[in-house]
Amino acid sequence: MANKKQKKIVYRSIANSISRLNEYRKPSSKLKWIPIVLLGIIVTIVLCFLPGVLVNFTPITETYAAIPSFALIFLILAGFVYSKKRTVRKFMKVSDVSDFVDYQDICNINEIMSYKDKRTWVFGTKREMMMPFFYNWFLSSGIIEEGTKLTVYSFPFMYLKERYELKDPGSISDTTTINLFCLDETKIKEDKLDVLSEEEKIVKPFNFSAWLELKCKPKSYSEYVEDEYEDDDDEAYDEDGEYEDEEDEMSSENAEVEEEKVSSESAEVEEEKVSSENENAEADSSDKN
Repeated sequence: MANKKQKKIVYRSIANSISRLNEYRKPSSKLKWIPIVLLGIIVTIVLCFLPGVLVNFTPITETYAAIPSFALIFLILAGFVYSKKRTVRKFMKVSDVSDFVDYQDICNINEIMSYKDKRTWVFGTKREMMMPFFYNWFLSSGIIEEGTKLTVYSFPFMYLKERYELKDPGSISDTTTINLFCLDETKIKEDKLDVLSEEEKIVKPFNFSAWLELKCKPKSYSEYVEDEYEDDDDEAYDEDGEYEDEEDEMSSENAEVEEEKVSSESAEVEEEKVSSENENAEADSSDKN
């Protein structure tokens, strides 16, 4: 049930984006609204007066007189739905894009973050439903040529926990798959970059950096350093279980040097003291004589 509901949400989102793109690409004239307004007026009059006309001039009851009105409403709604589906089918010239889209798994945090400052969009697990829209969007606007290969990168959210923490801890689990679609601008026709920038404002895909800012917050410096070097701490013990930190080794060496220095100074002081006592003894002996 939930899966069916998610598909409806994705389809509705795609259909709305396609409608906005069509309106942007082919600005409609105000004259086209004249027949639509006239049709709306006619339908309203029919719905309001048809039941009364049927009751007064035919032998049917009021209950049955409302049936034509409901049938007319149903036909109008069906026509609207059909028109929207027809627009989507016309837009989706390439329905199967499996041969033109590669899916790759990444598990390196540095590689993941390298897509943050690029033209990268993030979407949920419905990547197989979203990629046909992306591919046909670029194809219909001339941004790419037919047969161009696109790549989607996937990774579990747990990899982001090295540098980020969730603002809402219960919203995403560690095993949730994050899908990134990074458009390689080397595959875009140079004269279509402006087209992409303009149509991107119409479609409004979820930018990866914006998604991170919405869902996550960077860890504090101390937390980041602790996570970054936690593996080094495990390697800092020797075979006997003694801690062999470089800092401790330096402290030990400094302590030994300090100890030798103190011992040397003590020996010099003692030697000077003995010499002084001997000189005093010789002076007393010469006085007595």
